[in-house]
Amino acid sequence: MSRHVLHDWRPEEPGFWASTGQRIARRNLWISIPNLLLAFSIWMLWSTAATRLNMVGFQFSTAELFWLTALPALSGATLRIF
Repeated sequence: MSRHVLHDWRPEEPGFWASTGQRIARRNLWISIPNLLLAFSIWMLWSTAATRLNMVGFQFSTAELFWLTALPALSGATLRIF
């Protein structure tokens, strides 16, 4: 099994936290913060750009623009389940 798969996680236990848990939590924090920043930045940028597509020559209905802005959030929420 991979060494990056958690088999034991007891963060409430002080001994486990001091020996193992804090290191794992910090690594996860340093990996997830930049990734989430990038993901939310792209999500917000796309949501803003998609609402302006009709101004640059595209012909989308209001419903189509809604789906264009909603799909990144829906796909991200669905993929987060796995």
